[in-house]
Amino acid sequence: MRLETLNFGPPVFVLLLVAGLSFALVAWHYRSSNPPVKKRLRIALASLRTAALLCLLLAFADPAIQWVRTQRVRPLVGVFLDASRSMAVSDGGAPRTSVMTQWWRRVADDLREHARLSTHAFGVHVRRVSPQDTIPSTEEGTDLSVPFRFALDSLRQESPAAILILTDGRHTFGPDPLRWAVRSPCPVFIAVIGDTAQAPDMAVLDASAPEVAYAGKPFPVRLGVRKIGGMAYGGEIRVTEDGARLVGRPLRLEAAESEWWGTLEVVVSKPGVVHLRAEVTPAAGEVNVENNGAGLFVRVLPARKKVLLAAREPGPDFGFLRRSLAVDSTVDLAVACFLGRRWLVEDPSGMMAGEADLVIFLDLPSRLVQRNGTWERLRQAANRSRRLLIFAGPQFDPETARQLFSAGSQEFVRRGQATTVYCFPATGAEFHPLVRFSDFEAETRQAWQQLPPVMWWGWAFQSGGKVVLVGRAATGDTVAVASVAEVAGHEVALFSITGFWRWGLTPLAFAKDVELFRSFVRNVTNWPYSSSGSELLRVETARSVFDGTEPIRFRAFAQDEAHNPVRQARVSLEVHGRQTDLRMELEPVADGVYEGSIPALPEGRYRFRAVASVGERELGSSEGEFAVRGYTPELSDPRASAQLAEGIARATGGIARLYAEAQQVVDSLEAWLRSPRWANLTAERRFTWNARESLWMLGIAGFALVLEWVLRRRNGLL
Repeated sequence: MRLETLNFGPPVFVLLLVAGLSFALVAWHYRSSNPPVKKRLRIALASLRTAALLCLLLAFADPAIQWVRTQRVRPLVGVFLDASRSMAVSDGGAPRTSVMTQWWRRVADDLREHARLSTHAFGVHVRRVSPQDTIPSTEEGTDLSVPFRFALDSLRQESPAAILILTDGRHTFGPDPLRWAVRSPCPVFIAVIGDTAQAPDMAVLDASAPEVAYAGKPFPVRLGVRKIGGMAYGGEIRVTEDGARLVGRPLRLEAAESEWWGTLEVVVSKPGVVHLRAEVTPAAGEVNVENNGAGLFVRVLPARKKVLLAAREPGPDFGFLRRSLAVDSTVDLAVACFLGRRWLVEDPSGMMAGEADLVIFLDLPSRLVQRNGTWERLRQAANRSRRLLIFAGPQFDPETARQLFSAGSQEFVRRGQATTVYCFPATGAEFHPLVRFSDFEAETRQAWQQLPPVMWWGWAFQSGGKVVLVGRAATGDTVAVASVAEVAGHEVALFSITGFWRWGLTPLAFAKDVELFRSFVRNVTNWPYSSSGSELLRVETARSVFDGTEPIRFRAFAQDEAHNPVRQARVSLEVHGRQTDLRMELEPVADGVYEGSIPALPEGRYRFRAVASVGERELGSSEGEFAVRGYTPELSDPRASAQLAEGIARATGGIARLYAEAQQVVDSLEAWLRSPRWANLTAERRFTWNARESLWMLGIAGFALVLEWVLRRRNGLL
């Protein structure tokens, strides 16, 4: 131990001067006493007074004393145990996790004689464990750069002497570990657990399907199968739902073939988020069957959206709208267009005789053709539909519009002369399903500003109706372009514009506008499935199916009956699954928009429910579901691999060995720890004492003064 620093607050000469004067005053005061007392009592009283003054002087001087103690310490070794799913593979015996844990417990006691051990389990994440802990194989990936990044970050202050990694050597996630290995502060010693031989193994490499399918309609499931081992294979590849076989086919691979890719047509009868599983039968002698199947989820809708498009005459608007609807795989389209003296009808599904989700009229036919049987079927289809969309142009006939509905009484009037206008959402209608391009008000307005002008013809509802889209003319006047009103039990949207085909041409020059035109058409087709005002809270997930390693993100939008965003609402979200019950609060990110996320979840189907409230009043609720697929690259190839481990060891000055030679790893590590650099490792510990922060100095001074007062009083000196 050695003294390193001694500091005082005031200058030293001031302290010496004060101390000298204080002691001189005490000596002068107790040179004699009245009445006289014994000399020993005067010395005791002077000593007490001197001790009190000395303690007070030290507290005032604020001395800070620091000394250093040097002692020998054991070096630190960072130990990292692989906890990924591939460690659950059995190589003809116990799982790799069990083999790794038992081996580590045997050698840990020997290593503790030479080093301090900091043990961690890792995969995609890292956590502290003890050698006695059971290491579950639950990590969805193996990131071999984690030990180096953790050593450079969390262990840097302790200067580790070495890193010991126990893994099967398969890197399936994260950055290139070799790029991090060259930055390692110490050599790396690796024991590779598992069999590197080509044991027979069949694995489903890929199982994918369209995110959306339709009940009763076949959809493709793309499958990929990988074979390891030089044997011929004969088995089956199949797709199941909750264990029930849906479809399958024989699969044969010759000895020289290693992969098969193909497609199976699957039919699901019930709508909802459906959990399917692709499976391949095991090969002869196959030990690992964890990767013989892969789950996938498909959102099955009851049927495609039924849209009936009717036009007074062919034209650019009709052509662009028809093509956009025809290429939408979620739309079942029927078309009726009056050409010359007759109607041209394309109705393969018989929609005009049944029920359409949405009927779109591009102008209404003149009264000259109303006696035509096709027009009567169109009128009946419109009356059976809950929502209608009418584009009113220069030949719009209000009388025909009134006769369109069986019990319609709404009047259509013209309120201005035709003019060119630029369209943008009406105030408070930025989130109406017909005009919304984004969950953010500013983004929706900006998107509409990118679209070219259209021709406005002045048609509107005579009474009632909510204006959702307005137009600005060259004169600066603002006119109502689109309104929504209740007409004879139908919800009718009236767009008094033509020339919106230009919205589909501008993408030739501005590619970003392609999505805007498609979004407008998508808004039109989704309108029958929206609430248009009764849905005061809408909560959506980023996708309906998530990968097993990514977080689940939610976005909610709260609005009032007038489609105005609700600010400062409290949005509570619950997520429920087979073994999951989570609750969270979504955070506001914009006016009426709330977001939040939860960590990655295990494979399965989940339901969520959100409730929005303002104060004590409940605003609304929203429910939905999503799925998490559990396919992981961890099990795509079950073989252990020493190649990458050897590269890491060479780059850092360590060694890597297979499990059969793992004792060489321990011997080499112990030899490294016994080297002079680490065998004689010392550490300095600094100790600091500060008088002002030590209350016992003031306590001693107080005790000495009290004792002096008692002695003086008992001897008649007061």
